[in-house]
Amino acid sequence: MSYPRIVVDTNKVLAAILRPGRVRKTLFDIPALILTPREAWVEAGEHIEEIASKKKVPRDRLEGLLERIRAEVVVEKKPREPYIGRAKRIAGRFDPDDWPFIALALQEEAVLWTNDGEIIREAVRGGYREYTAVDTTGLQMLLEGKSKEEVLRAMKTRYLG
Repeated sequence: MSYPRIVVDTNKVLAAILRPGRVRKTLFDIPALILTPREAWVEAGEHIEEIASKKKVPRDRLEGLLERIRAEVVVEKKPREPYIGRAKRIAGRFDPDDWPFIALALQEEAVLWTNDGEIIREAVRGGYREYTAVDTTGLQMLLEGKSKEEVLRAMKTRYLG
């Protein structure tokens, strides 16, 4: 059986280590190949101390959850050219630092799962012709069998008003 491919960005990884809620459950339970570039782990690691302090959670607990996600759930994959150049041009329209996630989504023909409104808005404005980006609700719609067009309409309503 072939599973869908999903690129998860750093904010979803961090959400999964912070709360035992919908994001963590989705991350651990969906029948999909979940991918992320190396940059997600670097960025998540940079925020662990700050999160532990703000949330008053032991740092080692957060690091343990992060390692569990890295070991059991998410596959690290490196984006390749020509996807890197294309992703840098797309990300340059809103946040140049987001290119690794877009490049990997392009390369793997995957859905990009994020809460980053700019990534989603740019994908929606383009009618999902360049790449597909969704929030958790959009991902769940796709996993329930809704068409990409239905999800695009829902994301347009939510992110473009």
